[in-house]
Amino acid sequence: MSSGADDITLALNGTGVLITRPLAQSGGMQGLVTSHGGVAYVFPSLEITLRPYHELQADLARVSARDVLIFVSTNAVNGVFHEIDDALRRQLASVQIAAVGERTQAALEAENQIVTISPEQGHQHSEGLLRHPLLQDITGCHVYIVRGQSGREIIRDTLLERGAKLDYIQAYTRHIPRSYDSAPIISAFKAGQIQTVMLTSFAVFENLVQMLGHDADSCLKHAQLVVPGKRIEQKIRARYPFSIRVAKSASDQEMLAAIK
Repeated sequence: MSSGADDITLALNGTGVLITRPLAQSGGMQGLVTSHGGVAYVFPSLEITLRPYHELQADLARVSARDVLIFVSTNAVNGVFHEIDDALRRQLASVQIAAVGERTQAALEAENQIVTISPEQGHQHSEGLLRHPLLQDITGCHVYIVRGQSGREIIRDTLLERGAKLDYIQAYTRHIPRSYDSAPIISAFKAGQIQTVMLTSFAVFENLVQMLGHDADSCLKHAQLVVPGKRIEQKIRARYPFSIRVAKSASDQEMLAAIK
């Protein structure tokens, strides 16, 4: 962790932290908040639906050993590997694999995949990935980006400019949770029990605002928002005058350290 545990424990002494990651990804942050003296409020503001594997399999079968496969998130990793057969797993093992961020790299390594292209420490984002030496001279190389139904186009645009051939492989969709109860969270905000809100993307922020409804401004205006990167901070600030802290990356540890 980038800050001492004692410092974070002092900062979280009774602090209420709203965790907005998808439910399956909330456990790590929930445990960290609790172990460092905070109170965790789990309120998933994004739901992930994995693409049917029989559809995804046909797309993945096109990837060859000469290609580059870029995973933009842990959801992309889960979408590919949750039902993968042994033959396709062996096929992907021969591909150059890239990961945007340390969480994504860790998820790939947990699937016994060798990540050959990743950003340097402290630059865990798309721009950092694009600085990697193996992505500079890629004229004629076929690059596949594994992602959701949409996202930033900076990787695509930059690699096309460098002469790559490029395709997307959609592994999942992101959407607002189909079912949620915001009343307990709104009550906790109004009672002053939630001081910090963790947001890993602008889409999560937009969903949270929608889920809180007409209480959104009154709930969030006195809270400390924590986001992983200047780009998300700027997008929020352009529309809402909230207090925002920027973490070094989207990892649970760095997001937590930004609260101190």
